[in-house]
Amino acid sequence: MAARRPTYKRHEATGWVFPRDGFEWSEFEASCKYRPRVDDILLMTYPKSGTTWVQYMLYLLVHNMKPVPPGSRLDSFAPFLEKGGLALLDSLEKSPRPIKTHLSFDVMPWHAEPRYVCVLRNPKDVCVSLYHHVRGFEKYYHFTDGSFDDFFEAFLEGEVDSADYHDHLLSLWNHRHKENVLVLTYEDLIERTLEELRKIVDHVRPCFPAGWEPPDLASVVAEASFDVMRAHRPEQWSSTRAENMPAFIRRGRVGDWRNYFTQDQNERLESKFFRKLAGSGAEFLWPKDMKAPATS
Repeated sequence: MAARRPTYKRHEATGWVFPRDGFEWSEFEASCKYRPRVDDILLMTYPKSGTTWVQYMLYLLVHNMKPVPPGSRLDSFAPFLEKGGLALLDSLEKSPRPIKTHLSFDVMPWHAEPRYVCVLRNPKDVCVSLYHHVRGFEKYYHFTDGSFDDFFEAFLEGEVDSADYHDHLLSLWNHRHKENVLVLTYEDLIERTLEELRKIVDHVRPCFPAGWEPPDLASVVAEASFDVMRAHRPEQWSSTRAENMPAFIRRGRVGDWRNYFTQDQNERLESKFFRKLAGSGAEFLWPKDMKAPATS
């Protein structure tokens, strides 16, 4: 049987990759030129790196634990920049403005004014999570019956959302020493959520009015737990998925890749990972999951 791929399109000038349907290049191009405000908090991630989870925690901080209104989506209050977000920003009443984006600094230049929160995740778990995401949105990807093996090849070649994982990671990682850029890993957020949330609060505090005090952070962690988020209406987090597809808030586990990767796939992804990231320091982020190929 011939290999299948999700349906994507590539931006000619930048090489950026979007789903073929449902995303407009005009929005992407305008987002790349967006000039943030001093009170903007930009959450930057490669897809399926804990984006919605951290987006929700930022929302709870800004709105002092107020629930997302019934019938509304989180994106209405913490907009997805390159997917309708630009049109929403001026209508946001609360300050600061939490904004999520899957763009990298390669296509959206760094600015000194806002605060950036960047979350990185082990590429093997990203690949598995993105596979389930793609299967769940037939209207964008037309890959409902696609296999993991086929998706893995697309991921390895950078023919998936936001293009090559490694290029995206390096773009964020190389800005980690900027005063207004905080780089965290998904795995650290899972292991010690409260401690990492405190780092986020300290980092974004300049975006809030003087004297701002955050809500109880343990309550934020509890409300943003995966069990609680899964109990909310699915439409609060994303557009509609087919009933037979995994929920948008799926598992959130670390190490799920072990249930999917063959030895060959594991070795090929590790080979690319260490080749692309060599010398950056990022190659040592996940020593338990990413093993450097043996040298002869």
